[in-house]
Amino acid sequence: ALNDPLRSAGPAGCAVRRGEHVICNDIERDPSMAPWREEALRRGYHALAAFPLKVDGETRGVFTLYALEPGFFGDEDVKLLDELALDISFAIEVAERDALRRRFELARLVLAKEIDLHLFLGRQVFASALAILLDGVCALFDGLGDDARHVGVGSFAPGVDRGVLDFRVQRAQGHQFVIL
Repeated sequence: ALNDPLRSAGPAGCAVRRGEHVICNDIERDPSMAPWREEALRRGYHALAAFPLKVDGETRGVFTLYALEPGFFGDEDVKLLDELALDISFAIEVAERDALRRRFELARLVLAKEIDLHLFLGRQVFASALAILLDGVCALFDGLGDDARHVGVGSFAPGVDRGVLDFRVQRAQGHQFVIL
């Protein structure tokens, strides 16, 4: 819908593109509502307000409310609805970060089990598992940078001989790492 110039010119499309709320307090007379006017009026809608939902600074969706009377959305209403959209956006961010944290924790547990089960297979098994874990670390913290860093696998799997499982890692590209 955002690729269609006519359909993306309405309040919801504008809210997504601009990243700020758009209010239409008179659907019957607002030119941007032309593609939807007939259907909106048939349903009894005479005003609408569209609020962007932003996650990590990027507009991911829009929260749109319709009203049965023209001029419904006043300044105080808009201010409260802006706050509600921020709250919804924050909840989405928290849910996404929590899901990422759970994936990271699962990768850490899998790595710990791999280390327990395959200790005799040598460094290559650990390097593969560690690369997967580091991808999760990077996505969660995005802080390793491009320089080679020392990583002690023992910190991820307590009780494992640190001398056998210490590696140097370096960012290869994006969120991909190389075990040195």
